[in-house]
Amino acid sequence: MHSKIRERLSPEQRKKRIQESAKKLFLEKGISKTTMEDVSRESKLSKGGLYYYYNNVTDILLDIVEEGAKKRYQLVMEFFYDNPQMSYEDRIVEATVEKMLDTNEYKTLYMMFLVEAQKYKKFKEISDKMEEDGRKSFIEFVRKNNMSEMECLVKDEFYSFVISIILSTELLNTRNSFNDNRDFLRKIIRMYIKNHKEERDEKRVKG
Repeated sequence: MHSKIRERLSPEQRKKRIQESAKKLFLEKGISKTTMEDVSRESKLSKGGLYYYYNNVTDILLDIVEEGAKKRYQLVMEFFYDNPQMSYEDRIVEATVEKMLDTNEYKTLYMMFLVEAQKYKKFKEISDKMEEDGRKSFIEFVRKNNMSEMECLVKDEFYSFVISIILSTELLNTRNSFNDNRDFLRKIIRMYIKNHKEERDEKRVKG
């Protein structure tokens, strides 16, 4: 059975199959309780075939998390360019609220990954790099579109705010409450942007 699967699937398809199998197991069992043997069994690939692509479960998780980050970025860009009738600020606010409240397996895994990053140095280093890369991409995007006032949304306090909301929706079942009161989140984000603009303008006047 294993040999047939290897014949039918291309390398990319095999890798995708491994990731999907691991993702299912992570969500069911948790990251720390998932083994390579579990993934081999779930993906119906031999251990040799599995280890050809990945050395351990951690490497599979990292590929999944990176794929999720790419998908999130694509969704944000699609929303931004599909809604030209909205102001730049409105689009940024809506995309941020959606990022906090939408539901998808990648987000759940990312939150699990962040929890693990508090325990393991390798995860923390990768988490920090992904965060930094995300900030750089956002700054490049807003500057390209003459929205430098939105750079405040990569500041530590705002990033912590967003992550806190996401964690609460994943761990404390607050998503329905926030979904019913999205304007509450919109107002917080707008107020934060407004305060940042005022502080920036004040510094310019004094300067």
